[in-house]
This record gives sequence, C-alpha cells and structure tokens, in this order.
Amino acid sequence: ISGLSLSGLGTALLQSVARGKDGTLFLAIRTQLIWTSVLGVTFLLAAGYYVLNGNYTIATSLLIAGATTPFVNCFGMYGSFLNGKKDFKRSTLYWIISHVVNVSVIALIAITTQSVVYLVSGYFVSQLIMTIIFYRRTISIYSPDKNNNDPEMITYGSHLSAINIFGTIANQLDKILVFHFVGAAPLAAYSFAFAIPEQIKAS
Repeated sequence: ISGLSLSGLGTALLQSVARGKDGTLFLAIRTQLIWTSVLGVTFLLAAGYYVLNGNYTIATSLLIAGATTPFVNCFGMYGSFLNGKKDFKRSTLYWIISHVVNVSVIALIAITTQSVVYLVSGYFVSQLIMTIIFYRRTISIYSPDKNNNDPEMITYGSHLSAINIFGTIANQLDKILVFHFVGAAPLAAYSFAFAIPEQIKAS
C-alpha cells in the first residue's frame, strides 16, 4: 500500500531545498497530503476485506495504519528538507531519537501485553508523534518562506514516484508470499532476521 505514496517527492524536495527553495517543503507536504488520501482509502478497503473475512485484528491494525501513515509521510518530509540544507547532524540525531523511542515503546508494550493491536498502535502512534515533534522543530529553526518554492518539483517527484512503485512491490513481494503461505509468526521471524542487515546497508 505504501507503494502508492509519492515516495520520490523526498528526493525532489531535497534537490529544491539544496538550490535555496526552502518553501518547497510546504508545497511538498500539501501535495503529499492530498495524494495520501488515496492511501487512507486503500487501507480502509483492505480493513473492510478483513472484516468480511472475520479477522478483526488485522482490520483494526490496518485502520490504525491508515489513520497515521498519511501524516507520517507528509510531516516526515522534514528529513529531506534537513538533508537539502546539509544539516546531516540534526537529521541523523532526529532519526536516532525517533527509532529509539519507537523501539522502546514497542518493547514496553510487548513486555506488558500480548495484544497485536496494542503493538501496532504503539508503533504507528509513536512514529507519528515523533515525526510531528521534529517537523515542528525543523520549521522553528529554519522558518522557510512559503513563497520561495519550486512548483516544477512536483512533476519531477511524481515521475520518480511512478518509477519507485515497481521497486517497492518487488521488495515487499517476498513478505506477502511468506505471510500468505506460512503465516504471521514465521513472517515476523523472517523480517527480524533481515532487519539488521537492511539497516546496516541503508546507513
């Protein structure tokens, strides 16, 4: 479902900000917010499918994801903005803090309850809260001028996003197949095994 988002908009924003068009951040967020309404509808349809099949745990989890993911995608654009400003120290610090908080919340919930819905809620809600906090912090520090933007960035970002859709589907296809043929628990073990190598590779 995340493959439907404007994933290339971050790269386009980074380039615009690097050219001094700081206000493009607000244009990118507005565009992303409009487009991610598609994500919300898709999550809702997927949740409806699982309700009809009697799986209320996955249905509820999808609703939670659908309510938070669009806003995380929008306000998470601050990361591309900071990289465009070459403020890599602040960008890395925010990334580390966000992940530490996110993992800590999940660990605490996992220790105190066996509820999958609580785990999903902890993951997405903590992610949303940290994203909003650091977005507001970034705006407070740099005070971008809304009128100093680059409208052509939207077209470029949309083209990049269209190209990324196929890569996103290919990267997630193995997880979909594991879940479908083996189940959720083996998928969790499979994903955990790949998590650390993937993070090392990304860094």
